[in-house]
Amino acid sequence: MGWMISMFCTIMQAIVTSPLETQRMQTFAADSGMVEMYMVYIDNGVSKEWGTESDTYDAFRMLICICEGNASTSEEMVEADVVRTIDSAAPPFSQKSARWHAARAKLVAILGQTQYLVSFAKEPSGLLSSALNT
Repeated sequence: MGWMISMFCTIMQAIVTSPLETQRMQTFAADSGMVEMYMVYIDNGVSKEWGTESDTYDAFRMLICICEGNASTSEEMVEADVVRTIDSAAPPFSQKSARWHAARAKLVAILGQTQYLVSFAKEPSGLLSSALNT
């Protein structure tokens, strides 16, 4: 399955100069079931004890490609609680590489920013609603 993620990331890198195509591909990937399919794959790996650090790292890479710069897909992934799902499928802390931790931190930062913006926009006492009411 790692080849699927590598191919997807390669495609995303190739279209990075076209924001419209990037957004279309991110939306397609988020809505296609690819994320759910990969989450089931890594979850099965854990239950059968063949899941690896590489599998969960690939999941972070895929989600970074899907979410980076796209608030809509990021919001979908926040609602799906993908980080917690990946964390539950990951090997123990001592078996995770620096690249794994860096990828997780990057995804958490992307989703954290989106989660903050979404909750802020929904918050009736936020600065935006205050500004609109003046």
